Amino acid sequence: MRSIMVVDDDTFCLSSVKEMLSPHYRVALLISPLMALDAVQKLKPDLVITDYSMPELNGDELIERLKADPLTAELPIIAISGGDLNSLAAQRSLAAGARAYLKKPVEPKTLLGAIDACLAID
Repeated sequence: MRSIMVVDDDTFCLSSVKEMLSPHYRVALLISPLMALDAVQKLKPDLVITDYSMPELNGDELIERLKADPLTAELPIIAISGGDLNSLAAQRSLAAGARAYLKKPVEPKTLLGAIDACLAID
């Protein structure tokens, strides 16, 4: 079973995403982007989903750090946020290397479709 790491400072969002994904994937939840940078090396997920607006690091900063590391540079990343698809958050996330940007609240079908598309590329 493939694994997904979800990074969000909102515990309600984390539990919602876990509920959507756990029938299909192993899911690791992290509330801190700095903890995620450390955990990604240990957990070696197949994909990362990150919120955009978080303390410590924004989603685009987390994505940039993951893309700058040779061990995680090819890791597919999906960014999620409350901003619409034309927002600065979307632009920055995609420019940093996210393969998709989804608006919260994310519908299960939309999220699973984006994950399938990202994992199919690999």
